[in-house]
Amino acid sequence: AIEYSKSCKLMGCSKSKHVQPAPSTEHSTPAPKLVALRVGSVKDLQVETWIKMQLSNAEWLVPARTEEETEAIERLQETEDFEHIYSQTQGALWKNWPDALEIGLEKIKQFEVPTEQQKLDLEYMYHKLEFTRIRQEFVRECEAFAVTKNFETLSRVSDETMERCRQLAEIQPDEMFSCLPGIVPRRDTMMLESRIRELLQKVEERYGF
Repeated sequence: AIEYSKSCKLMGCSKSKHVQPAPSTEHSTPAPKLVALRVGSVKDLQVETWIKMQLSNAEWLVPARTEEETEAIERLQETEDFEHIYSQTQGALWKNWPDALEIGLEKIKQFEVPTEQQKLDLEYMYHKLEFTRIRQEFVRECEAFAVTKNFETLSRVSDETMERCRQLAEIQPDEMFSCLPGIVPRRDTMMLESRIRELLQKVEERYGF
């Protein structure tokens, strides 16, 4: 519509026209497809951030192989003396070097273990290695899930790792008779299973997978 300005009439100016401006598109709603993409992207980012935050907790941290561990592995591979291998394997346990621990335990299989206490300690070392590998596998799958958002795979791997926890707990004693540092009691394995289940449930409830 076109109107004459009343203010111009009072001031004696010529007639002017007021053209209504076109509707603003500043706050217009994006197309539904774009909205869906944006919401999906936000959710993906939230999932990735939340997973990384959970994995930053000390209970999930497994240090990457260091140069020092690599050197320890080389020494283990070169050694053929039982006492030296046993001592270095104990060192790998204490320093939380799972790769060196695994190689040491594998090499010890070729020897007759001389004492009952050493046999018991080796059993505890096997338990610690399995405990660490379970954690590593679950953490790797969580990291993959943060990228792929494939909840079906995360759920399957979680079930597998929880079953491994149950199998490990079944062979662990209620009391451990050893002075070894870093060994894992049965209650820690049961707690790991519980924490895996809890994290999986939180992902499902929090993000609706």
